[in-house]
Amino acid sequence: MTHRDLIATVRRTPLVELRRLAKDLPGRVLAKLEMRNPCGNVKDRVAVALVQDAESRGLLKPGMTIVEPTGGNTGIGLAFVCAIRGYRLILTMPETMSVERVALLRQLGAGVVLTPGILMIDAVAQAQKIANELPGAVILDQFRNPANPEIHRRTTAMEIWQDTQGEVDSFVSAIGTGGTITGVGEVLKQKRPGVRIIGVEPANAAILSWRPGGESPDSRNRRRIRPGSLEPCNSR
Repeated sequence: MTHRDLIATVRRTPLVELRRLAKDLPGRVLAKLEMRNPCGNVKDRVAVALVQDAESRGLLKPGMTIVEPTGGNTGIGLAFVCAIRGYRLILTMPETMSVERVALLRQLGAGVVLTPGILMIDAVAQAQKIANELPGAVILDQFRNPANPEIHRRTTAMEIWQDTQGEVDSFVSAIGTGGTITGVGEVLKQKRPGVRIIGVEPANAAILSWRPGGESPDSRNRRRIRPGSLEPCNSR
């Protein structure tokens, strides 16, 4: 099969049975290899979806600039998509991000603006400031954009359903913006109501499982999966 560009190779990642790791478990455990996407991450799906959605709605046109706050993975996906599509990309992210991640983003052609501290809220505010001041700039807003969970409803969920012939008892996913677990979870629940949807987040940097009276997750100087706040892409 020949693809018109690298963007067209996103999706259709394989499922692989973890036979050795799950040998003492009563059921089969399958891993979906999202590292097979061009930039090695499930967020490649989201990056493509965000750009294509903005283009289809006339919000993104040739010569415009995308400004986006990111913890890294969506930014990497956007950088590769923008390099192919020809858009300028400016990413805002906390200064605690690894030097390697920042270097990769810049190598892919993205401009990177680092914000003080560890929280995404400052990166979001900085992105909004840049977009307001820069003519022809648009924020795709991965945290609130319905295109995020929708791409997982249309692709990730259906791939899992088809590749397992509908034999899915549980789906386990880390929680970042909530797009993956929401999109996949909703489709699997519709098709198989008894399926269990399990979200995973670090014990020492928990947002969804945090309860009033406990230590605020925002006070912990630890790397976390999700951006540090509950977002509309997450369906509880």
